Amino acid sequence: MSTATAFPTTTRRIDPEALAIALSVTAFPLLFVAAQALHPDPFAIAGPANGAEFAARIDDAFGLHLAHFLEFLCAPLLLVTALHLHHVVKPIRPHLATIAVVMAAIGCFMLAGNKAALGRTASAFDTLDDAVLSGLAPALEALMQRRGFMAVLWGIPLLPLGFALFGFGLLATRRAARWQAGAILVGSLMLANPEIQAVNTVAALVLAVGLLPYGIGLTRTALAGRAD
Repeated sequence: MSTATAFPTTTRRIDPEALAIALSVTAFPLLFVAAQALHPDPFAIAGPANGAEFAARIDDAFGLHLAHFLEFLCAPLLLVTALHLHHVVKPIRPHLATIAVVMAAIGCFMLAGNKAALGRTASAFDTLDDAVLSGLAPALEALMQRRGFMAVLWGIPLLPLGFALFGFGLLATRRAARWQAGAILVGSLMLANPEIQAVNTVAALVLAVGLLPYGIGLTRTALAGRAD
């Protein structure tokens, strides 16, 4: 009498947390590049110099408002990405990872506040009559100059500088391909500029070179699942 040998079977389950992180890392560069492309002049050197020019810029500017909305959505995606990169870099460079995640996290809140104040508010003002909108030029200039407690939004450079540290950390720890880590480092440093749209557009493309393949790789790994 023969007995059949039972072999253990291995099942693989998709890790929803890993998939959510991977999709966030992948979605950010796509949204960010799309936002730059939607700007009226993606390669502009100078922005509005005063409230009157700002009022003219936001008047009947659906593409600009949509671009700012996409950048607003980038804030939570960047926060998830920063927490992931902290987890990746921390085992080898703990101090660098901690400094980078604190800077990036604060910068994410600054980005959300900036796009809420200057983007979402501007889209509401765009619904007003042209004469009324023109009369709001002094108020718009106060927003542009970040008066009052809006001064905290000058802290936005913490976001790209934090990600630049992550790029350096990925290079040092070799936890990502050198060209991917280098693109994240260079693109992030380019974003630490005085709001020059042309530089932001190029920086978005450079960041996409580094983060998009990295995010796709994370997505494939997450979809492959883990063994039980």
